[in-house]
Amino acid sequence: MSFIPEGNNWYLAKMLFSTEIKEAQTLDVEVSFTLVYAASPEDAYNSATKIGYERELSYTNTDGHIVNVKYHGLEDLNVIIDPLENGAELAFEIVSDIKQLDDISKLISKKEELGVFKPTKLDRTLTR
Repeated sequence: MSFIPEGNNWYLAKMLFSTEIKEAQTLDVEVSFTLVYAASPEDAYNSATKIGYERELSYTNTDGHIVNVKYHGLEDLNVIIDPLENGAELAFEIVSDIKQLDDISKLISKKEELGVFKPTKLDRTLTR
């Protein structure tokens, strides 16, 4: 088990969902990063799983097609070490195949390519 400092109760769950519209023959996979508050890793796992199943739904979109959202499971679950505040690190990954410092620039996205600035195509409007 990974190191979990005492008193850390926030976890980051990487959840996998599928959205299927049979009439339109489309299937999308959504990776959702979800905060989970729990007393232990086991409680966090159970809570994240419960949240995932609670998010499953079926509805009719604006084109009259039935949309099915299904929870498939967790890709990852990690404790958040830092307190939740401005600048807190929620998660990290190590990229090991960098040969030289110049290669880091290949990982950097332009501002307009960042998710918060990209236009999105939403097929549904949900309030969670």
